[in-house]
Amino acid sequence: MKDLLMLLSAFFLASVSGCGKSDINSPPYPPGKKKSYIQNFISTDTLTILERVNTKIIKNELDFNGSSLVNHAENNGKVFSLENNIMLFASLEWKKGFKDGNFDYAIISPPNEKYVQLSGDTHYNAEPIFGLHSAPIAIIDTLESIKITSDRAFGDDLPAGANLNRLFKVYFEDPYLVIANNYKQPEGGYRLAGINYNIFPHIITGGRLDEINFVNKPFIGNTYMCILSQLPKEQGNYRFKISIKTKNGKIIENTSRPISIYGS
Repeated sequence: MKDLLMLLSAFFLASVSGCGKSDINSPPYPPGKKKSYIQNFISTDTLTILERVNTKIIKNELDFNGSSLVNHAENNGKVFSLENNIMLFASLEWKKGFKDGNFDYAIISPPNEKYVQLSGDTHYNAEPIFGLHSAPIAIIDTLESIKITSDRAFGDDLPAGANLNRLFKVYFEDPYLVIANNYKQPEGGYRLAGINYNIFPHIITGGRLDEINFVNKPFIGNTYMCILSQLPKEQGNYRFKISIKTKNGKIIENTSRPISIYGS
């Protein structure tokens, strides 16, 4: 549960016990001094990858309950298939904000007024409950691309180092869509189980990685959940490299730990 909360709190505020029910488009607290919906705009050159399995996807909802990290003891010696929803949970993080697997929100500063204006996020007029700063986060560097490769061949036409984007589906927070929709919950998209949508409306965009045009998606979230949709030809241990390129030319990379995957 601690691990689950750490994952989700990177970009939304999780369900808060004791909050009253209200319309999904009406925050259940009085207007405050904060005028922006996005609670922090970040720029970073640090990419972390968590290798996860057994996240459930039912209709348009992602459910992390029952999921686990590949490197945890209960998964020692296991080989995974598509039914396990093998996920690369990639996050652009603060260098000083990620301590021992938990986020330290004490170092988060208020939203930068420059990016509040650029995103048009100027009239939400509400504050996080109990002063928490774990509501929507956006990156200030628009992405050009996210590329996934493997250290070994995935098939006859996919040698080691080949672009595997067409084999992955990606899910990520898209707070700009909420702003553009006058701070109301947009239609469609995906959601995360266990999130109280009365606190902050938001939406998760999902699609095949090679079909997402990141250049046309400013101020997206900082976490990218990439799920494998096709097995490699041969069973074995695979390490995946994720390379994120921003529109201004910055490249941020990291490589996963080995994941044991069945062959097709």
